[in-house]
Amino acid sequence: MRSMKKQRGMTAVGWLLVLVLIVVFTIVGLKLIPMYIDTYKVTASLESLVDDPKAKGRPAVEIRRLLMKRLDINMVSDVSAQDVSISRTRGGIIVEVDYEARRSLFGNLFVVVVYNESVEIPQ
Repeated sequence: MRSMKKQRGMTAVGWLLVLVLIVVFTIVGLKLIPMYIDTYKVTASLESLVDDPKAKGRPAVEIRRLLMKRLDINMVSDVSAQDVSISRTRGGIIVEVDYEARRSLFGNLFVVVVYNESVEIPQ
């Protein structure tokens, strides 16, 4: 009979636990990566407003329309017009996007990403 010192490797239960962990982290990654890509698209759309000559000196409704068009082109569906707030200051116009995105992981377990970003469009 062999002694316990010569036995090596993982048991079937050990391999099953490792496999379950890999599957869980893969599912979480597949849910989170598109959400973070969307936040990048929102940031890029906001920053493109700063360089756009059509946005300078325009009313808030028109700036909101420009931003929503860009988000629509980038296929960002989590942001609505109510999530965009626009305010005027002495130096320009501040456009702020504040929203949260939810994705279901397993059953009633959700992943939530909260996003709040603003840019200032100079006048």
